[in-house]
Amino acid sequence: DHLTRDRVLVDDEDMQALIASIRTHGQRTPIEITPIEGASGQYGLISGWRRLAALEHLQNQTGDSRFDTVLALLRQPKDAADAYVSMVEENEIRVGLSYYERARIAAIATERGVFETEKQALLSLFAAASRAKRSRIRSFIELFHALDGVLRFPAALKERQGLALVEALRRDEATRARIIQGLQTGDAETAEAEQQVIARLIAPPKAPAKSPPRENVPHAEHLQVRISEDLTLSLTNGQIEISGAEVSEKLFHQTVRFLQRPRN
Repeated sequence: DHLTRDRVLVDDEDMQALIASIRTHGQRTPIEITPIEGASGQYGLISGWRRLAALEHLQNQTGDSRFDTVLALLRQPKDAADAYVSMVEENEIRVGLSYYERARIAAIATERGVFETEKQALLSLFAAASRAKRSRIRSFIELFHALDGVLRFPAALKERQGLALVEALRRDEATRARIIQGLQTGDAETAEAEQQVIARLIAPPKAPAKSPPRENVPHAEHLQVRISEDLTLSLTNGQIEISGAEVSEKLFHQTVRFLQRPRN
């Protein structure tokens, strides 16, 4: 517990493979430690937590003296920030971190005063990353602050869905509250199930259905007006009909000109 670990979850299959490798071949790669100031003979772990955990498991399981000690490199980081950088760099090289894990360690290290600002944490911990990648991690920091403790499988969140989730949280307070409540009340037992819940929560609201074209709208009204003894005007199912003995070509053209005149 010398440093807050950057990895949120450890894949069980990978861990079992590491245990099997150390059982057969022994520990090949040393962990990195640093002396704890003011505590003689005590050391803080910088990197190699999985190797240390595997050795502890094997020692407890077998009692074999081969697993009583750990091979370690003694480091002298100039400050806490340097120690965090070493931890992150090793995990980035070995197994990679998810965007959420990168954001989490930057936020926590800043909260603990290791870095003055989250921007400084990003520039220090991920100095080799591109500007675009640091920008994505910054977005995931927003996600960490909003949903830490709410998401059950945050490290499994893929880049694209995580960024979409950030955008949805930014939309408005009502959307933000709905997403948080939906995740809190969800009962997802797997990462895949949680991602399906997220997909439903961040889906944009459905646009209202468009009205069908005017000519396709059924009309139930029926109106009829008697203009004269020989001329009747009627409206039925969206159609206007002029009928009677006075209907002529002249009346037809007069009606067309009337309908074509400019309307205010």
